[in-house]
Amino acid sequence: MIDTRFVTKPVDLTTRAAASAVVPSIPTDPAEQFTPGRVEPGFFQTAAMVTTPEQSLSEPFSQPVVAPFGPLPIESRVPLLLSPVATALGKHWDFLYSRVDPARPTPDPGKVWCDRQREATSGGIDHALARLREKGHEKGTGRVAVLGGGYEVNLAPLLEEFAEVHVVDLSDKPFPVVERQNANDSNRDRLKFIQTDLSGIDPIYQGIEIERLHGERASGRTTSVDGLKAYFGNLPEMVPSSLETGGYTMVVAPVLTEGMPYGALITDIEARRDQANLESGIDDSQNRRSTWKHVSGHLSDDFYFDPRVRQGFDRMFLHQSQEINRLLEPGGVGVTSFWTRPDERQPDQAPSESAPLLRLGDNTVTTTTFEAFFQPFRHEKIGEAKIYGPDARPTVHVFSLEKPDPQV
Repeated sequence: MIDTRFVTKPVDLTTRAAASAVVPSIPTDPAEQFTPGRVEPGFFQTAAMVTTPEQSLSEPFSQPVVAPFGPLPIESRVPLLLSPVATALGKHWDFLYSRVDPARPTPDPGKVWCDRQREATSGGIDHALARLREKGHEKGTGRVAVLGGGYEVNLAPLLEEFAEVHVVDLSDKPFPVVERQNANDSNRDRLKFIQTDLSGIDPIYQGIEIERLHGERASGRTTSVDGLKAYFGNLPEMVPSSLETGGYTMVVAPVLTEGMPYGALITDIEARRDQANLESGIDDSQNRRSTWKHVSGHLSDDFYFDPRVRQGFDRMFLHQSQEINRLLEPGGVGVTSFWTRPDERQPDQAPSESAPLLRLGDNTVTTTTFEAFFQPFRHEKIGEAKIYGPDARPTVHVFSLEKPDPQV
């Protein structure tokens, strides 16, 4: 049963049948190495457990929270019903944050991939900073937003150039890593952490999906793939983040969109993992990577080609373009990147699709949709990097963005 406290406007749930289906199991990429991570005691809360009737669930709230890891505060703008998503994302990607954490006692072999991502993004940042200086930007002024992935971005040139550097993520797990990475920077006091949702998916709609998945899990059913497809197909109007419109001179958004639609599903994946570990007597708190399985390990390739899924991802993908445009001040610049390549699955999964398809992470979009992402901007491809080595997929492509200034 859906908790009616989530429903403040009509949501069509007629097509969201919770048909039970066996979710295929796909082996994890053997190229990925386990990274022991810092994992806090796990917990899962349904949306009903973290909300009260008196709280407004449709509006984010701002509440400064003193971070336990140091003097820099986290400004929380996360509706309480998204707390399970934030917690689950922290668990899901903890091994990745750990790779670049200066507190690690020994080097991690997987850190090289993060370093390549950082190098690729740095090329875009250098290009964007040069463009700003050409336009007369004065050092020590303005603000930059780093949307997700702050642990894979060299923040030093941004801290030097801007008055404020806002690192934004839904999970607070990367923030202590970012703080330790920049602990010795003389401009460290310009760093600010903002915890908020960037997906554009209505928090209430996500809460309904979290509760639906919780109901399946509580009744002993497998995760309904048809239910997930309906979730994507019935996405309501996309909503802007709580970040300030026109508040940023620069926005850096490295590989932002690929995993963003799956927050509700990740709450289910991580809760099922915790439950399975408990029942099996497995303690992976010091070895969380050993039981890790990415979203693509729970979904077969044909999931990403379902028309409902493709429609939902297209909408979210283009919303991210609109969001970057909204955040930038006129004349502002951006840097974004994508794990993308021609989709090698098209002949098998979409043989009747006339347009060439691109793979973004595990998602798929037409080349037309990909090009539409750049329509609000003057843009330029800066470069690309083979993250897993010169002969291995995937490739990260980096682009510069510039918002036109109608006054110029």
